[in-house]
Amino acid sequence: MAATSVAARRRVTLRAARPATGNVLVLTLAFAATLALLFGFAAAKVIKVRRTRPQTGQEDLVGQEGIVRSALDPEGYVLVHGELWRARSTDGPIPAGERVEVAGIGDELVLDVRPSERPAPVEA
Repeated sequence: MAATSVAARRRVTLRAARPATGNVLVLTLAFAATLALLFGFAAAKVIKVRRTRPQTGQEDLVGQEGIVRSALDPEGYVLVHGELWRARSTDGPIPAGERVEVAGIGDELVLDVRPSERPAPVEA
């Protein structure tokens, strides 16, 4: 009887050492679903970026407002979107500190500007 109990213990020990195949399937499916979600999210972001309009170049600058940094008589400098640009006035001299609107882009990346209808900001 002692020999039977030793053999029974060995069988129990061997059964416990086998991997649980049910858990492997669940983990594989969970991993695959997570990867599919991440790939789908990344693909959606790529598609969204590809469809957006460019935010640089002439089409973005025309119509934007800026502040004159050095008097335009007829050329000087203006600040548009935090960048300092060479500019040319289309409507005569414009003093420093005035608000201007970009009418177009001329030769050598010189902005053509005109006075804006909005008043210049007050500096404190």
